[in-house]
Amino acid sequence: MVKTIVTDELANWPDIRDTYRKDDVGLLLGNGSSQAIWNNFSYESLYGVACDPSREHHLAKEEQTLFAQMETSNFEHVLWALATTKMVCTLLSKPHEDVAAHYEAIRFSLIHAVKDIHVPFASVTDAIKDRLRLIFAQYDYVYTTNYDMLLYWVVMNAERDFKDFLWFKRFDPSDAHVWGDVTKILFLHGALHLYHDIAGQTVKKSHDEDYGNILGQFYSDPNLIPLFVSEGDWKDKLRSIRRNDYLSFAYWKLAFHRGPMVVFGHSLAEQFDKHILDAMVNWKRYDQGRYKGTAPRRQVAIAMYPKTPSSRIVAEKNRLSSVLSECDVRFFDSTTHPLGHASLQVTAST
Repeated sequence: MVKTIVTDELANWPDIRDTYRKDDVGLLLGNGSSQAIWNNFSYESLYGVACDPSREHHLAKEEQTLFAQMETSNFEHVLWALATTKMVCTLLSKPHEDVAAHYEAIRFSLIHAVKDIHVPFASVTDAIKDRLRLIFAQYDYVYTTNYDMLLYWVVMNAERDFKDFLWFKRFDPSDAHVWGDVTKILFLHGALHLYHDIAGQTVKKSHDEDYGNILGQFYSDPNLIPLFVSEGDWKDKLRSIRRNDYLSFAYWKLAFHRGPMVVFGHSLAEQFDKHILDAMVNWKRYDQGRYKGTAPRRQVAIAMYPKTPSSRIVAEKNRLSSVLSECDVRFFDSTTHPLGHASLQVTAST
């Protein structure tokens, strides 16, 4: 048997896109898709930004110790733990001033860290939103692990064409069926417009609450905890997903996705994204059940940045082809896809 030699060659998207037309086709977005529009999204860690002592509203040593003791850099985990502790102390008539103070300090630092790195609403022009809307509408499902506001801003005025499973500003798992030819949007790791209360009910800020200022209102209600998985390894992320009904539902939809998948701006790294890879690996078993035996191989197209060193491209192609060995995996030049077009980039002066 002749062994295939893997090279750094990447396909052009127009040459392979016919395989990925809308019927049951999914688009999986990672942070690279946001970076392609706003370079400041390239931060290594939101937690790192919040800890930077040069920033006015940074996390104090006590708050950083709390993150360390909980073995996480995920704000949602720590805030949820503090909120629960505060509630228990209140019910038992125990002092909770210190808990409340740390909760507010962490919340305040998070608010400013998010605002420091996020693209301003006014900078994302209507022309950019229109173009992105047309791109996303070509897919039956859009799954994203990004928690920024870009995707929400793009689809917020197109409710007839895009559905996010959060009708009436709340997620109801008993009412999660979508009718009609629409693109379904799923925030796998939560998002900045999503929150949950202490009971776990998932709610969202919607455009009738001044969508242009949703980022300015970020975490304005202290009784609602932001629902987004900011950092942590894949196990940390999976714990957040399993604890929340909406995130569990979104992950389930990915694990039981039916059609081809286009992956854009996502590293699918073992350390951080193994739960995403595991969901994709699950497709083989799911298809065997659906077809009651031999099933056609899934088609997966993965975007790669062409200026990445050749050795890394080859290594990543080998790794992902091995992990997704039950799929037909193709790799394409991200700059040849509409999402990678330079004209979508936003600058600070835009």
